[in-house]
Amino acid sequence: MLSVAAVVLALLVAVFPRQKGPVQLAALTAAVLVAVQLTLTHWFYLYVPWVLPFVLLWLLLPEQESGQSSETRTASMPSARPESASHSTSAPSMRTPP
Repeated sequence: MLSVAAVVLALLVAVFPRQKGPVQLAALTAAVLVAVQLTLTHWFYLYVPWVLPFVLLWLLLPEQESGQSSETRTASMPSARPESASHSTSAPSMRTPP
């Protein structure tokens, strides 16, 4: 019975909600992994590293605001680039004297 509930949870998480942010995806992945591991007849402590990265992502990633777009910002890219080649610097070569 519990294994059927874990499969149903995995299917529901795959479909709902349709748009998932990285924090929500990490939390849902950890929940599905824990649900599957609870159905096992022999639980081993080394199953913890399977879940730990997703729990840490869920806890440490900042929550995305609902009004904030998930698309990459490209409007600030021209201001971040140098205007000409004279502004760019490179490391001196080992072959040429300083």
